[in-house]
Amino acid sequence: MNKKEKAAIKINEVKGNVVISKDQRGGITTHEGSADKQSKDRKKSFWERSYFVAATVLAVLGILSYFGINFLWEGKMRENKKNVEPISINKVNGDVVISQNQSGGQTAHTIINNVEKPKRSIKSFEDSIITELRKHPKAAYRFYYNPGTAEVNNLVNELDKVLIQVGWRKVHPFQRLAGPPLPNGITIQFVKQNETNTALVIELMKIPGLEVKANYVEGVSDVINIPGLPRDYEPIEGVSDILISIGPNE
Repeated sequence: MNKKEKAAIKINEVKGNVVISKDQRGGITTHEGSADKQSKDRKKSFWERSYFVAATVLAVLGILSYFGINFLWEGKMRENKKNVEPISINKVNGDVVISQNQSGGQTAHTIINNVEKPKRSIKSFEDSIITELRKHPKAAYRFYYNPGTAEVNNLVNELDKVLIQVGWRKVHPFQRLAGPPLPNGITIQFVKQNETNTALVIELMKIPGLEVKANYVEGVSDVINIPGLPRDYEPIEGVSDILISIGPNE
């Protein structure tokens, strides 16, 4: 049996879009096979869906913006941009700190945070002060203070109540209404140091929050009469004279 010779494909010149197949057994020979087409169709479908979703989202945002419905972060950004004034500086000398649009925090070379001190009080120690002072001879006392603050007034009233219960002699207080401020804290002034004024100083020093100083005054007969003012107190033999000066709590 003679076998037919296979004819060769001879092409001298190729122009255009040509597909050549030789000795093909089954399958498909074409510019675009169905598998390639299906793959491209799937890719095309994916991008079409993506474009559709993006277009939908943009449309929704546009509608919300049109009706004045804004997201919180967007509103916050607009709020932060309001009233922004540029800082114009022609010349800067020395140490300078500049802050613009600062929200919270502190900006400075040196920061001093003033915190109000607790109000001074002897209420919790009244019994122990009375018990101790009753062990010593009585004294005469006068308060010297500026009545401008409630904190000072309350402290004067608490001390006055205790000394009256002890039996000390109260001389009309001198309220300073003008002039430079009194020294901070409590200053106990006396002409002669003795067990009575020493006991008062020690008892007040035991109280947390009280700044107490003792001041021995020389060259005067008593400390209750204020220099430059008419005398309104005559010292009593055997009775200590004590001036209690109460300044601010600073």
